[in-house]
Amino acid sequence: MIRLEGATTSVRTSGKIGPSVRWLWVTALLVLVFGVVEAERLPIKTYTTADGLAHNSVLRIVRDSRGFLWFCTYEGLSRFDGYNFSSFGTAQGLASPIVNGLLVGYRP
Repeated sequence: MIRLEGATTSVRTSGKIGPSVRWLWVTALLVLVFGVVEAERLPIKTYTTADGLAHNSVLRIVRDSRGFLWFCTYEGLSRFDGYNFSSFGTAQGLASPIVNGLLVGYRP
């Protein structure tokens, strides 16, 4: 209770934090947490014909049941085992050098 020149005024405090103060604390906490964390760059390797890929333009990538990645290109089909490419073209029996897609059958 506060008494001012004959008038009586009461001031109540609920002990609760207002929404604007709460958002200020949340924002400060986020700045502290995310300001310290740095993003990492993922190691990305670009593969070209110099690495054994049949063509530099890839039309589709398909994964088979054994984990190989098959790359359909304008100059044939390339299989990637995680380390090396094996490429197949018309010299290996493909009817056309352009391979638009590949259908892989999965075995249980």
